[in-house]
Amino acid sequence: FEIFCRADSFDGEEDTIQLLKQAGLTSALVGLESAKQRGLDIISKTTTVQQNISTLQLFKKYNIITSSSGFLMFNPYSEIPDLIDNANFLIEIGQATIYNMSLKVLLYPGIRITDIIRTKGLIEADFSHFKVNRYRFVNSKVAKIAESINSIDIGIIKREDATLRYLDLTIARIKDMIGTNGSASRESQELNSLLRP
Repeated sequence: FEIFCRADSFDGEEDTIQLLKQAGLTSALVGLESAKQRGLDIISKTTTVQQNISTLQLFKKYNIITSSSGFLMFNPYSEIPDLIDNANFLIEIGQATIYNMSLKVLLYPGIRITDIIRTKGLIEADFSHFKVNRYRFVNSKVAKIAESINSIDIGIIKREDATLRYLDLTIARIKDMIGTNGSASRESQELNSLLRP
């Protein structure tokens, strides 16, 4: 099974992660959102970059994949150095997909950042509950980068993300079958016994 979670839900909770792994957890979709504390603060995430890293490390220790974690490359206040740091972070954690590098904050009515962006005059005229991505960026160069990346066919982006996730899940299953200590796991031994003549 898989879960959706926040990084601060599991930061320092190794025993809980170990129990979840024993129960069958294979994938955690962690709401990372940004590699920069500034980016997390802008969207009022109330987590830290260190919590993100610590939680990813714990999941990795127990062979629980996190390749489809939530990430927001762009927010209305993004600057070029933010994008570079976010891209480098995604590369470091093995999640540098076009999908992750294309996502931007969605401004749902009623949330704090939406009200702030509205008072700054950055909301587009056609903004609505159905068009929550209709806002302008403070930095026009960032706007051009976001527009360029988001002009890629969404079908290609989703297939790329799904392919990476499939590969990660397959590799995790193989690692579980052979065991992390180099000896065959119980499942692997059972599989071998079924395959022997």
